[in-house]
Amino acid sequence: MSVPLPVSKGPWGPLLRPAYAQCWSNTRESDTLLRAYSRVVKDSHFGRNTSPCDEGVRVRSTSRRLLQGLEAWSPSLATKSCFIGAVVYADGDQILQDLTNLIDQHGAEALAEGKLRASLLLRKRSAFQHEAEVRLIYIEGRDVPATSLVHVPINPNDVFDEVAFDPRLAEFERREREAVARSLGYNGTFAKSELYTGQALLVMLDK
Repeated sequence: MSVPLPVSKGPWGPLLRPAYAQCWSNTRESDTLLRAYSRVVKDSHFGRNTSPCDEGVRVRSTSRRLLQGLEAWSPSLATKSCFIGAVVYADGDQILQDLTNLIDQHGAEALAEGKLRASLLLRKRSAFQHEAEVRLIYIEGRDVPATSLVHVPINPNDVFDEVAFDPRLAEFERREREAVARSLGYNGTFAKSELYTGQALLVMLDK
């Protein structure tokens, strides 16, 4: 299995080498993120999802496992190219000020040195703070042309703690998805989301 990391856009030069990032979230379950990245449209007769190719799959991991997977693949020196960190949310003016301050303090190194460059990529406007985003970042340390994606091979059994399918799926569909995952070699844990699970509450009232 390979995990694609999309390249950040911009003009490449000797200081500003390609940077690739993959976005995760510290939020265990989110209706907003689920609906943004997974689509379920039920067939009215059978209750089966008619858009299985648009389904999202939620996987859980740790910062250490993600970084180790990236470092094991890294063609550049891992300590200068592989990073992970929580996104800092601020308004647009503050983000520009942070950028200005870092360049003022470190000069061109703010763009060229891996750790400093990664810190610049951990900024995002406050309107997106509901994402609670964590970014896995690879900064190219070699003089090679940028590509739109890099594919990082991983073993899901080593990287993922658990896998969960869209909770809007019917029970029989969830079991089908789990069976496919097992057939592909996944031997880890499956989680069952309770995001849309109703609860009955019994309250005794005195007359």
